[in-house]
Amino acid sequence: MKSNLKLGIIILFGVAILYQVYIFFLTEKINRPSIPDISLILLNNTKTSVSQIGEGKQTVVFLVNSNCDYCKREIGQVRSNLDKLVDTEIVFVLFENLNKIKEFKESFLPEERAFITFAQAKRENVDPFLENELVYPYMLWYDENGMQKVQHRGLYPISKIIDL
Repeated sequence: MKSNLKLGIIILFGVAILYQVYIFFLTEKINRPSIPDISLILLNNTKTSVSQIGEGKQTVVFLVNSNCDYCKREIGQVRSNLDKLVDTEIVFVLFENLNKIKEFKESFLPEERAFITFAQAKRENVDPFLENELVYPYMLWYDENGMQKVQHRGLYPISKIIDL
């Protein structure tokens, strides 16, 4: 009788532990944000969205400002590692007029790369997807399944994106 009670308690604890492990991993996946459907206007004046650009690819969205020195440093890090980022979709989003964005792009990344996009967005369309107050640069990183890996305010080491 005592051995059956001990066995029952052990089984009950085992099931409880397995259930907690299951809940921990399941809720982590459920609670991870997916790639946002932020409306963008590309430099050629066509409309698209972040989710369309990043579909099926690892995608990194940088919210930048043309007057931000830290943003320029972030873009410089990307430019220095272009050959290592070809499998990653990089999207630079600015809340400025298209001509200013074009000038900004030409001054920092004059060469065209298929995996790098500069685009305009409206701040009110982006704010709902941010976990923290917007501080430039702001980075949103999504895996190839569209699940968020990292959301970060300020400079983010490009080496961390390359290494994963």
